[in-house]
Amino acid sequence: MPGQSSVTRTKCRWEHGVQIFYNGVTNETVHAMAPYWFKDDFTGLVGQVTAADVGLTWAPIDVSAAGNTTPIILPGTAATGATGVVNLMMAVGNNEAQDSGIYWADQTPLNPYNDLQIEFRLALVDAIGGNTTAMWGVEGLHNADGDTVAESAWFRVTGDQVLLTESDDTTNDESNTSAITLVASEYHIFRIDFGDMADVKFFMDGTRVNAGSTHDMTNLTAAEAMFQPIIKMDHGAVAEAGSLYLDAVTIWGTRTSYRDD
Repeated sequence: MPGQSSVTRTKCRWEHGVQIFYNGVTNETVHAMAPYWFKDDFTGLVGQVTAADVGLTWAPIDVSAAGNTTPIILPGTAATGATGVVNLMMAVGNNEAQDSGIYWADQTPLNPYNDLQIEFRLALVDAIGGNTTAMWGVEGLHNADGDTVAESAWFRVTGDQVLLTESDDTTNDESNTSAITLVASEYHIFRIDFGDMADVKFFMDGTRVNAGSTHDMTNLTAAEAMFQPIIKMDHGAVAEAGSLYLDAVTIWGTRTSYRDD
């Protein structure tokens, strides 16, 4: 039929006792038959993400004295290559500390012990500067300096465009460099799998990243094991470029740590 591929792209697998439907070409999750499910494709209101949006899922991280680092939701176009994106950017030409990102304003309902899965579709719009950092994943309470966040698990990229996987459970602090160099304007699917807290796994386009490294997060107490999504870019007092398109965030898991698989 017109408009339909002759190849079935939507496939299915079972993971941590949950049936997952995914795109067999891109490995993007289509849906998971999980007790809870969250997805944001950013196809709604176009414009700046401001403090007024707190309570409507996302809140902005916007730090700049002179430049414009306010996260902006852009419509789906050929230029963005998506149905709608959040554009995070560093303000070029302003020699100052800057942060641009979105998070859940320190509302931390995501328990990694409940088979938490979080997935991102995003692209670096252009090569980021040598002093600029981009990160996406989960964290406990937010801090502008990512290295001082007590609990976290995220992907990270610095000025060499090389992908890192990092985690911190207040005792085990891991940062591992991969052999992957991201290319500007290329979208990828990034997923973090908390199904085994002794070996939290990171994936890009369905392939495990840093499979030889162990991200052990079993030291998290019940009080510490409460996360929120974080996607941001930042740099110190320099004048550097950097821009990121976030197309989608998908989250799912169980309501308790029990499963029968």
